[in-house]
Amino acid sequence: MSETARGSTDGPVEGTQRKNAMAELSETAPRSLWSRFLGALTSSSLVRNTYAGCLRIPVLGSLARGVAGTLVARDRRVWIRVSHGWSKGLWWNIDPRFETSLLEGGYESKVQELLATHLRPGDCLFDVGAHIGFFSLLSSRLVGAAGSVVAFEPEPQNLAVLRANAARNNLPQLQIVEAAVWSSSGVLEFGRANQASSMMEGRVTAVSSRNDERIQVTGIAIDDFVKRNGGPLPNIIKIDVEGAELEVLKGAAEVIRSARPTVICEVHYPADKPRIDAWLTERGYQLYSMDDRTSFPAWLLASPRELHAPDWLEHKNLSFDLKGEVAR
Repeated sequence: MSETARGSTDGPVEGTQRKNAMAELSETAPRSLWSRFLGALTSSSLVRNTYAGCLRIPVLGSLARGVAGTLVARDRRVWIRVSHGWSKGLWWNIDPRFETSLLEGGYESKVQELLATHLRPGDCLFDVGAHIGFFSLLSSRLVGAAGSVVAFEPEPQNLAVLRANAARNNLPQLQIVEAAVWSSSGVLEFGRANQASSMMEGRVTAVSSRNDERIQVTGIAIDDFVKRNGGPLPNIIKIDVEGAELEVLKGAAEVIRSARPTVICEVHYPADKPRIDAWLTERGYQLYSMDDRTSFPAWLLASPRELHAPDWLEHKNLSFDLKGEVAR
């Protein structure tokens, strides 16, 4: 494998690396009086709910966005400690304009419930498209010091926040890989998300041409990553990659064949779902719809068929349709 295909891999975040990770956000999240005030304001569920309600009212929504834009400068982030839900007690470095939903106990609740039900101490999760680490941090807590979480993320801005979040929460079991996961290893183009957003919608493509709105990133296949490192093998692979889901699966074919992990995948486009379903079904997976969405993106759960009735299907807060259609 060429050096460009290897990616930049962070080991456990501790010591000097922890200080370096925190330093990356020293300019974007200074601990000034103003930053502490914004943090306190953002921590208030009353303030967040009031703001969300204002956004739904046409004229008032525009005014609310204008006020928020004035109060919160671009790239200013604040530290918030989650007060409830599965992530209770974790520290998050967020952009108050776009990422307050991460603080709510109901964010992607079915995925949270599934991880909390299925992950055990000592398990391993691969978080493909980790963003700033919402599921990586939660999973790190669930698997404990004896387990491991590998977070793959190519977007530089997200990476800086992800590293800082991991460092602040002191999670030595979390390994961060600076790479985009793809069907093969090599250089890829990454279309960055709009800067005036939560930065969740970046997309990976094969290199095709020069484009000022794109950056070149390291691409890596999961099979190559596991071979290079001698493991670990995942119990769960979570995939959220804005349309590249099938490419990720193709690059993990050997790991899926040998380790038989559960796959939690957000399918972004309806045209992709039949191909993803077919690929997983051909490899002996039973498919389940995880929510009642009738539009895309929608979460898909794939479990090895040999597990028959996995224990998480009995969880009182989870409901799945066995045919992969939307549950009613």
